[in-house]
Amino acid sequence: MGPSRATRIPRSTLTWALFGLAACGGGERTVIEDPPDAGPVDAEVLSFTASSTEVDEGQTVFLAWDVEGATQVRIEADPGEPVVDSSRRLAGVQESAPLVAETTFRLTAEGPTGTDEAAVTVGVRPPDDDAPPRIITFRASPAEYQGFEVPVRLFWSAAGQVELTANGEVPDGFDGASVGALNLTVRQARVVYELTATRAGQTVTATTTVERLEEELEPNDTPETASIPSGGIGQGRITEGDRDLYRIEVPEQGRVRAEVREATGPCTFDSQLILSRYLPDQDPALQFVTQNDDISPTNRCSRIDPTEDLRAAQLPAGPYILELRGAGPAATGRYRLDIEVSGPECGNGTPEFASNETCDDGNTRDGDGCSADCQVETLRDLNAPARQIVSVPMLSSGERAVVSLTTPDAAGVAASLPGSSGCSTGQIRLVDADQLEGGGFRRLAENRQGFCQVLPRPVAPGTYYVEVEAPEGGFDGGDLEVSIAPIGCGDRLLQAGGEACDDGNTQDGDGCSSTCTLEATGPLSADASDLPLRLPAADAGRTVLQLSLSSTTSIRLTSSQGTCPDGGIITLQNAAFEEIGRVVSESTCPELDPESDRSSADLPPGDYFVSLFGRGPIPVIPTYDVGFVSPACPNNIVEPSNGEECDSDQDLSCDVGCVFSVQDTLTLNCPGPCDPLSGELESGDTVDRYRLQPVDAAGVVGAQLFVDPVLNAQLAMRLVDVQGRQLARADGTPMNAAFLDQIPFLGRLDPVTGEAPPLFLEVFRPNMLGFAEYTAEVLQFTGLCGNGRLAFGEQCDDGNRTSGDGCSDRCLFEVPTRVESEDNQVLFNNSLRQAEPLATEPNITRAPLNGSLLPVGDVDFFSFTVDSGGAASLRAFVTSRPSGEQVCEPFSRARITLLTSGGTELAQTEAECGELDGVDGEDLYARDLPPGDYALRLDRPAEGQSLSYLLFVQLAR
Repeated sequence: MGPSRATRIPRSTLTWALFGLAACGGGERTVIEDPPDAGPVDAEVLSFTASSTEVDEGQTVFLAWDVEGATQVRIEADPGEPVVDSSRRLAGVQESAPLVAETTFRLTAEGPTGTDEAAVTVGVRPPDDDAPPRIITFRASPAEYQGFEVPVRLFWSAAGQVELTANGEVPDGFDGASVGALNLTVRQARVVYELTATRAGQTVTATTTVERLEEELEPNDTPETASIPSGGIGQGRITEGDRDLYRIEVPEQGRVRAEVREATGPCTFDSQLILSRYLPDQDPALQFVTQNDDISPTNRCSRIDPTEDLRAAQLPAGPYILELRGAGPAATGRYRLDIEVSGPECGNGTPEFASNETCDDGNTRDGDGCSADCQVETLRDLNAPARQIVSVPMLSSGERAVVSLTTPDAAGVAASLPGSSGCSTGQIRLVDADQLEGGGFRRLAENRQGFCQVLPRPVAPGTYYVEVEAPEGGFDGGDLEVSIAPIGCGDRLLQAGGEACDDGNTQDGDGCSSTCTLEATGPLSADASDLPLRLPAADAGRTVLQLSLSSTTSIRLTSSQGTCPDGGIITLQNAAFEEIGRVVSESTCPELDPESDRSSADLPPGDYFVSLFGRGPIPVIPTYDVGFVSPACPNNIVEPSNGEECDSDQDLSCDVGCVFSVQDTLTLNCPGPCDPLSGELESGDTVDRYRLQPVDAAGVVGAQLFVDPVLNAQLAMRLVDVQGRQLARADGTPMNAAFLDQIPFLGRLDPVTGEAPPLFLEVFRPNMLGFAEYTAEVLQFTGLCGNGRLAFGEQCDDGNRTSGDGCSDRCLFEVPTRVESEDNQVLFNNSLRQAEPLATEPNITRAPLNGSLLPVGDVDFFSFTVDSGGAASLRAFVTSRPSGEQVCEPFSRARITLLTSGGTELAQTEAECGELDGVDGEDLYARDLPPGDYALRLDRPAEGQSLSYLLFVQLAR
């Protein structure tokens, strides 16, 4: 786009081209050139037009004008408010308000010696007979005033039959027009104007308020001098160090709602609002009830709402104090405090148990899950043990269907809508019928977005509700499957102590017996071709095959006949019934392939169980070949037990001995930069690989890559571990060397040789073009504890390996923490059976446990018990700070998973640096865990390394 240009034209040639000017930016500019000065001239309207002479109801028009000789221009609408008021623009375009009735626009041009006028009328086409009513504009000006009285102008614009009231009465002068204005005088402290529009059997309502501002009377900073709010409104100013108190009277089982807003507009005043009970005969006289600092992260005003904070509801009768202060010394300003005090009432949105309410959904309608007299409406009442299908009727948006579940003992609960294709988050939820939270019952579980099921979870003895709430747009109805069973076999939750499976029933013949043991075919210990294996219908059990291995072997399960249009699932369990592998297929028969799935490769001797699950509505019986593959090189299966690093006919970098083909080997014990590695990549070469052999299991390594400037090629290098996982990559050119700095690594010492696993430095061409020569230097190797340099895996390094001086012989802070049971790289807690017990006590946060995820891929398990004192909620997080400060740092990242003692996943942190919080947070499955045994699993999601961590665990009742 070139520079804008100005073209001068006489004013009299301007017409609708002004619309184009209003809509465009850049390009040519038109500069209006006045005629030569010939003295004062009369104001004259050259043109005044509308973009349309007739519009649909609610549409707008554009008005364009061109006048000369005027000092100001006005455009008024009849009916309606002015469109242009005292403008000095002699030519322009202005959009009108939405039109609901025929409107005449009148242009008045005023000059030094007179005025000129022009008018244009725009009609409005009548709406359809079933068109809903609309309120387009409704406002009062001013909305606030000081003094005895104030003149107020009220303006409205609506479509339909209009009614107007002021504090419930029709104001003088209102004639029922759909568009109009009234000039009124207000003398009351507060006037609420309400406008309704009715059409086609529907009514819409809007309100606007005019209120008198009253300054507070100081002092009011003690309970004895507290202000009495007039009409439920307190107004004043907070200065530095100031606080304002308001006294209110609350009836028995009453509720208090209070909200702060600034007197002059948007909320920039950061306030704090505190509600206390006032007992003048006691010491202290103020008993704290609740408080609020911010309505939301973007709204720093304060609001106490009994539908969200139950502490402000069901209050004992008597006087209370609302205290308003700034959230900090600099938080000062004018405010208005709106206060509403009411008694218990069905339909107010808060279940009031003391008034015999069992629910309150904010209305008094029957048939939506909460009756007109605030009693829960249940479709079915079930007592444990039970597993039933309940038909849920069609529901309108926001309506609920409820199934009641009661158990005298700890139980497992699950629910699903198996026929639904997708559900919004929270559409199905499990709540505690005996506990309130926020504006309803305490939530214990809910479905995730897209998944129409509440996963199995344990609950304490009591009564619970499974609620199905219709999303926006309603719910078409369907079958709700619910189950509740005492903790043990049949509760859908795996428990330690012998359960190998739990499919939610105690029936034999479905792959999981009545005693929750696997009903397996086998054991097989040799090849078995043409073995028909059944994929049951979805949620109809499993087919189990037992395999017995007398030596290290890989397992292959291949489908040779039959089709599985809905796909299926294969799980692989070891002799302890821990799941070590899972394959999910969407539209073909699932298979175990040790070439692509390492979980079924290089398995040590023992018994294993393969379970097949169907995903479709009908069972499928495909034929499988079961293969047992002994370690061999080559066989396209990586078998570390056979000393293999790789095994592939297609990988040119895999040597004939099933180890990576390398150009050279470099032992990482150089006092400085190691000897340079030089090479060249010719046509057809894919990569040059160098083996880097650490002398310890943890450390850091750096390297830089120089490219021959004469040949002018692009090269890259990457550092990978023995599993082929990339730790780092850098690209270089002849002008800029590729550089890897302080790249951390972790490994595990070989229990036989005592050696650390190797690393590999690979040099390759990103674009696979050209010949290139290069030189690579390994710059440094550090990370040995005691060398005085803080490195990867260390919390401290004081230059020695002596404990007792604040930095231990493992280069960890010496803080009063328990240390995870690891010794000399031998891990004792890397399986659920070996989970390390945690000492937990409700409502006591003990000293953190110090552990580490070492080597790469390590998993740590910890067990804990909720004692018989009742249900408890869990909070757990990891950090590197002994003080417990939660800081997300690379060397303290870990994912936490909450499990039953048998391995059923209950909850998991969503992010590496997240916390699992069922105490104050939204991890529902970590809330109210019934007495029993549980476990925590710590790992790193996806790829990457992890080092030392401090694990904080708290149980709360």
